[in-house]
Parts: sequence; C-alpha cells; structure tokens
Amino acid sequence: MDWGLARRVDQQSASFTEGTILYASPEQLTGYNADQAWGRARLGPPADVWALGVTLYEMLVGTPPFRGMTREEIVANALSLNYDTRPEALSVEARQLVDAMLQARARPD
Repeated sequence: MDWGLARRVDQQSASFTEGTILYASPEQLTGYNADQAWGRARLGPPADVWALGVTLYEMLVGTPPFRGMTREEIVANALSLNYDTRPEALSVEARQLVDAMLQARARPD
C-alpha cells in the first residue's frame, strides 16, 4: 500500500492524484464522486474499500489487478474495470469479494 495517498478525512482536498495509481480509486483518479449532487466530494470509505480490494487481489494473485505500460493505460483499465477476474489463485468466493470491492462508483464525463 502506498501511504502517499493517505490523508485525514477532514483535511483533504476534494480531489487529488498523488501517490501510486495502482491503488487509487476512480474517485481519486478522476476527482469525480457519483454519490454527490455536484459530482465532487471528499474521499471516504468507498475509496478505502477500493484500495483494500486492490490489495487483496494482489495478495491472492501476486500482481496488481490493473496493469499497463503507461499511467494512462493503468488509469483506463481501472476506470473500465479491465482486470483478470478468473486467475487460478482465486476461488469463486474470493472473486466475488474482490469484484464487490472493486466497484467503479465514479463515472467521468
């Protein structure tokens, strides 16, 4: 986990793109939060659940779920949920848990 993304909930900007993108939620990557009327909001539990889902996947499979040759490819894969959901290392229950944790809540325009 990259603690460069860690912030106190009451002391963060509405959006930021610091730290390792491999663990960044769609809200962090785009600055957009679909749960708020104005589209922008402070990051909260959904971003943490995303990072934990990425961490769990990496612990079980040995590689991050979202990969690419460039930052743009990694971001595009994360936003489109483009990752291998059927690796040999994952049981059905583990796949379901990871899939539930890696929900793209942000939809950029």
